Amino acid sequence: MRYCDEMTTFDGPTIGKRVARYRQMNGQSAEELATRSGKGFSRPVIANIETGRKKELTVSQLIGLSIGLGVSPAALLFDIHEPMSESGLPMRGPAVEQPQGNIPVIEAVEWMSSRDPGSTSRDSLLSAEEHTRAVINGFQALDEQYAERSKTRQQIEDLRTQSDGEEFTDRNLRWEDYLRDSLQKQDARIAELLVRLASLGVNTSWGA
Repeated sequence: MRYCDEMTTFDGPTIGKRVARYRQMNGQSAEELATRSGKGFSRPVIANIETGRKKELTVSQLIGLSIGLGVSPAALLFDIHEPMSESGLPMRGPAVEQPQGNIPVIEAVEWMSSRDPGSTSRDSLLSAEEHTRAVINGFQALDEQYAERSKTRQQIEDLRTQSDGEEFTDRNLRWEDYLRDSLQKQDARIAELLVRLASLGVNTSWGA
């Protein structure tokens, strides 16, 4: 599976809300963010972006803001708090020229690899960067736990199917007990991860 090479537009007002959120998390003033974001930024420009008066952003502006805020560009492009929503990024198959719908946010973020362009520059920017990383890492851990739980459930089902109509041996009973204990631990881990993501502001109603 591969994705198209570029987004069609960068929606200024939507990105502006995310810029304001991360700037406030960092405790930055608009002037400080403008200075850190590089050439072409000023306090009024930042204000126009955050309030939505600036309708479109260029690639260089997006990158400048991500460096100034210390977050991945993906955190500005996509709503990482709604991981299962559509990203707006078209999906393409390996031999298909026409887009096949939009990929969800979580896949779009993974595709962009979430490498922070300013991650090694300033300790004062770690609050927003750590928030972004915590959300992305939480999703990755959750995916792993869901896969493990699915595997365990299948093992239990296979064990029951193989022993259908026959008396369980002591060995089978011990194996089933082990699998069910593992399943409980996986359920607890998933619940823990969902709580952690919810504390980061992520909508986790999809993860029950």
